[in-house]
Amino acid sequence: MCNPIVTTNYPLHNNVSTVIPPKTQSLAHITAKCDSGASKHYFTTNDQNALTNVRPVINGPRVGLPDGTIVQGSQAGNLKLHPSLSQEAQKAHIFPGIKSSSLISLGQLCDDGCTAVLNNRAIGIYKENQLILRGQRNWKDGLWDIHVPP
Repeated sequence: MCNPIVTTNYPLHNNVSTVIPPKTQSLAHITAKCDSGASKHYFTTNDQNALTNVRPVINGPRVGLPDGTIVQGSQAGNLKLHPSLSQEAQKAHIFPGIKSSSLISLGQLCDDGCTAVLNNRAIGIYKENQLILRGQRNWKDGLWDIHVPP
């Protein structure tokens, strides 16, 4: 389980210009929403180029959308979030029915030994006390965005 924590061992920097690591600043990126309610990483078809080894799935997972519609995953693939994460922590499903944003599951990351720390401006994902992912608060929707390299 991913428990909220309050500690100074996990600093969050308010300088959002460092959100995208320098190696990826010149590349196009995909913005995904961090979601504590998503059981797995769910990606839109528009964002599927962030996944490698994309393959069709039979009887993919079914999820409910906010409007009550049930959609089913049609493909699965692997993200390239960070080398310290297991393959299972980087597995994502593609849902043709999801139109708004791709979702990064905080639970899926925490199940791999990560700690999620967030405040009103930023989010940091730590593994073994090392910052591996960082994002910023999107003031338009109130959620935290993480840039995923293609």
